Amino acid sequence: MPKQTITITTDAAGKFQSANQIQDAVWGMTVNLKAAIVSPVGANVSGSFSLGAHPARDFSLASGQTADLGSWKVSHGTNAVVASGSTEPALPNTALTVEFSY
Repeated sequence: MPKQTITITTDAAGKFQSANQIQDAVWGMTVNLKAAIVSPVGANVSGSFSLGAHPARDFSLASGQTADLGSWKVSHGTNAVVASGSTEPALPNTALTVEFSY
């Protein structure tokens, strides 16, 4: 199963906003998504995630956990991937990965 990973890093205030694209999706393809905190240990993240025309879904996770963001059906062509949120407490340079499995 093909995979793609994006890495998102928080700013100095512990917040993140990321917009990416999945291109050349096959019509009716299902994308499975998982998120994890890469560093630092002890970080907690909460935010929202959206893919294509779907409404955003909220998520939260702590270091050492993987959040299942669910399965999403996407249309053919380019689909926008948008993630936003923050750490608690505010931690700059927290790295979060989102893995797409097709």
